[in-house]
Amino acid sequence: KPWRGRLLEQTDDEKPGGHPVAVLGYGFWRSRFGGDSEILGHTILLDKHPYTVVGIAPPEFYGLDFGQRSGLFVPIAMKEQLMPGRGALLDRLDHWASLVGRLKPGVTIGRASAALRVIYPPLRDQDLAFMHSPSPELRQEFSRKRIDLSPGGKGYSDVRDQFGDPLRLLMVMVGVVLLITLVNVANLLIARTVARQREMAIRLSVGAGRSMLIRQLLVEGLTLAAIGGSLGVALAFIGTPLLFRFLKGDFSEAAIVTHPDWPVLVFTAVTTLLTGLGFAILPAWQSARTGLTGALKVEGSMGHTGEAVWIRRLLIIGQLALSLVLVTAGILFTSSLRNLKNLNLGFRTDHLVTFEVDPSAGGYSQARIKSFGENVRKALLALPGVQTASLATVPLLEDDDWGSNITVEGYRPRSRNEEVLKNLVGPEFFKVLQIPLLAGRPVLESDAVGTSKVAVVNEAFRKHYLADRNPIGVHFAFGGGNVKMDWTIVGVVADSEHVGLRAQIQPFVYMPYFTDDNLHSLTFYIRTRAAEKPLMSEVRNLLRRSDSSLPLNHLKTMSGIVDENLFVERGLGLLSVSFAFLATLLAVVGLYGVMSYSVSRRYREIGIRMAIGATPQRVLTMVLAETIIVGLAGIACAIPVMLGLRGFVRSVLYGIKPDDPRVWVGAAILLLLVAVSSGAIPAANASRIDPHEALRAE
Repeated sequence: KPWRGRLLEQTDDEKPGGHPVAVLGYGFWRSRFGGDSEILGHTILLDKHPYTVVGIAPPEFYGLDFGQRSGLFVPIAMKEQLMPGRGALLDRLDHWASLVGRLKPGVTIGRASAALRVIYPPLRDQDLAFMHSPSPELRQEFSRKRIDLSPGGKGYSDVRDQFGDPLRLLMVMVGVVLLITLVNVANLLIARTVARQREMAIRLSVGAGRSMLIRQLLVEGLTLAAIGGSLGVALAFIGTPLLFRFLKGDFSEAAIVTHPDWPVLVFTAVTTLLTGLGFAILPAWQSARTGLTGALKVEGSMGHTGEAVWIRRLLIIGQLALSLVLVTAGILFTSSLRNLKNLNLGFRTDHLVTFEVDPSAGGYSQARIKSFGENVRKALLALPGVQTASLATVPLLEDDDWGSNITVEGYRPRSRNEEVLKNLVGPEFFKVLQIPLLAGRPVLESDAVGTSKVAVVNEAFRKHYLADRNPIGVHFAFGGGNVKMDWTIVGVVADSEHVGLRAQIQPFVYMPYFTDDNLHSLTFYIRTRAAEKPLMSEVRNLLRRSDSSLPLNHLKTMSGIVDENLFVERGLGLLSVSFAFLATLLAVVGLYGVMSYSVSRRYREIGIRMAIGATPQRVLTMVLAETIIVGLAGIACAIPVMLGLRGFVRSVLYGIKPDDPRVWVGAAILLLLVAVSSGAIPAANASRIDPHEALRAE
């Protein structure tokens, strides 16, 4: 339902270009128009075209593309006016739209999918008939296409694919830390329960029921959990926005909620309740089994061999095992992040500024777009501090590509679907990016003159299609099986990453942008001698002078784009190391507590040992040996867990295997050293026990 006015209706889409109306997004309406209700019925300009505002979208609706906050909505029939020259409404082979529908009452997704399986094949065959000489492989692949339906209540986006595996991994790590915390608190409560055995026995002897004691211990555990949960929620409200501000990626505010909402708070409350019950049940159960006679006796060495100590040791072994899993994960994720940050992209990202302008949205003709691109490039060269500048039509490292089948002179294709990636670039493009020229020449301004079509290819293209042949002068054509090869290779450059950091290097073709007659958005690249930030202000002023009606998009540094590409890896690395540190700290505290408790319970036993000749060094070694055994047991228990998680983490790693022996051994040694360190103080205390005082105390 609209917040104000009306929403888009079916009649708005009946005639292409016939209904220039717009519905404003609630956030855009508040920020741009100050929430003025009088805006309804007024005209706004979109790329110089007048549109009448007919409504305001509700506050909770950001659009169907999850992760992107839509500022306004216009009829799809107006696409040609706002994006002229692309012919998307008429070209049935240009698959750019996503269909959204509402099922009739009583109709399931399965039933609707079955109906589409009948309707779609004839339409698919019509699409195939419109294709230009499709290869047998492409025809076969296209004939297998089908329409799949999925629930649309949560919108559609690549954000879920991008964050799905990392978020699941983080949830597993959070669960592990929570489990370690539960074990730690349970350990402390068990120790407290053992220390209170006499108190509990006295309570039982004077008439208190066992159920009353259990309820008391459960209430104590739930109180601890409630206090911890409340502090955790408060920390989440403060820390989560700070964390996402630190990790700042290229996503809208609508993509990720950076503060706990009601579902999160309910989940936290339930988890807190279950956690409180979890770490209180074992001490309560142990307390209920307290024997009156044994508990009222003064205990000496019972703590060392008693059931409570062994339960605590088993719990601490589990703690160490889980800590090792997190330490290993932290090392793997930070190593993966380091590998990506040190990745050789094939071009220099420092002192490089980029921005995007779409002249076609301003109604520019093809000839005017070409002159605009060259005029802006030359104006950029005149700015102070600019070393060189160029432009391209496909932006770098934005997960965007442009591919085509190809026929190369003298090359016998393995299939008719030989595909290369391509980009339209301006003069000095390779100089701006500092991509080495290996043979021939780059794209020049003079390539705009004449009718000859020239191109520069990368080293991967040369190796795949030309082998040991001289690449200069070789002809090729776009499209499979073409006999008229009207493109000529004039240069070869080194390989470089274009699509993304994790993309594989593929054969690539660079063509002069002024030879194309279907130009739209232009992405400019500026190599500067000085800092990038001052230049960005100059760029804004320059574009304002060139044409103030054209919006300046994505003005960024290339280093910033690389950082945006590393958002997921940086978050995983930071959080996994934080979780590993927290888990190890909890395990160390737990192990220290267990060993200290063990030494205190064995006070008389150790005194007797020293009285009959045991040296302090022998006692020190004995306690440290017990600590090492506990640590080794934890490592042994962690190995099958880590083996089982290999496939789970493989998809988010880069340049390192999940079972890298160096990582596993290093993490195990690190944890063992930490474990020994935590047992050193109790061992030292044990070695300093005075046998006379120990025996006199008993």
